[in-house]
Amino acid sequence: RREKMLRKMVFVALIGILATPIVIAHFAEKAQIKAATTKLALLFEKERQEEKRTAEVIASAFTPRIKQLCAEHAKSIQIATSQYPVDPIIVTAVIRIESACDKNVKDGRAGEKGLMQIKPIAAKHIKADPKYLMIPRHNIQTGTKYLWQLKKQFGGMDKALFAWNTGETAARKLLAAGYDPKNNLYVRKVNLAVQNLQKSPG
Repeated sequence: RREKMLRKMVFVALIGILATPIVIAHFAEKAQIKAATTKLALLFEKERQEEKRTAEVIASAFTPRIKQLCAEHAKSIQIATSQYPVDPIIVTAVIRIESACDKNVKDGRAGEKGLMQIKPIAAKHIKADPKYLMIPRHNIQTGTKYLWQLKKQFGGMDKALFAWNTGETAARKLLAAGYDPKNNLYVRKVNLAVQNLQKSPG
């Protein structure tokens, strides 16, 4: 009887040892899902808090002064979008949201530069020289190329804009967790700007 009991204990111990990696993997997966869900919840909350600012941002991007500034870059946008097939209205909308078409815009908090507020590291990533990012035509060409590449990589312009604003790595993780880029505040701003430009070009 004691031997039988001992065998049973050894058997239970072996099962425990064999099951440990499975249990660990299970809890690790649950932790990853929880982390992604928490990040999504925080993102939704941030978007709700900033929602009321969207209308103000769009309105401020369509003043007569900004319309005049944007007209100065129309030729550069046309040239860039002929090289890299991105809708020129989308490029114009991004420029309006990012810099209000002001070529002297200050650098962003993360070092973003120029009309399309491009990070130097993003410029290097697509083999563009970051030291020329403050030159409007170079900035527009670099930004248009980057948007074009993001659209190809992520499979759609909404996803490309989301990756543009959020960063490629973060965007991939959030999209894999089921996030819809159409809900993203930045994507909505650009799409609203596109709609306004379609109604009233320039």
